[in-house]
Amino acid sequence: RFEYELVMLWGICEHRAQTLHNVTDELFHRMTIAERWREELDKIPEDDPQLRSVWLASKLRMDAFHKVERVIYERTLKRDLDLARTWHAPPPPSASLTAFALGLCVLMFAVPMVWLLMFATELGQKRSWTFLLAFFFEFMLTYFLIA
Repeated sequence: RFEYELVMLWGICEHRAQTLHNVTDELFHRMTIAERWREELDKIPEDDPQLRSVWLASKLRMDAFHKVERVIYERTLKRDLDLARTWHAPPPPSASLTAFALGLCVLMFAVPMVWLLMFATELGQKRSWTFLLAFFFEFMLTYFLIA
């Protein structure tokens, strides 16, 4: 069975000229695939040996696939390699940048609250409750109905 599949794959027949033509076509086809694989391998960063070895191992298994299976496998592999690049997340931000962002968020939350309390205090006790209730109603209306 294995010998029969090799004869069929390479197009070996009784006529020498036809056999040479078939073998040449198969070699040309395989060289084209090898060039395409080389281009794909060059796109994978050299500093990621694990990704390169997974890519190489997956390509070596493809030799036994038929044409349709090979196309499906190549497309799936390309999608998987694109996903694998997204797994390599950038390094986390520095501690000082995280502290700055935290301080900025706290400041952006606290400043409006302090301003509202100071404004309500200036209005006096009787008008401040009306102002705060109106503000709370407007905020809820905007937040829940419009947004």
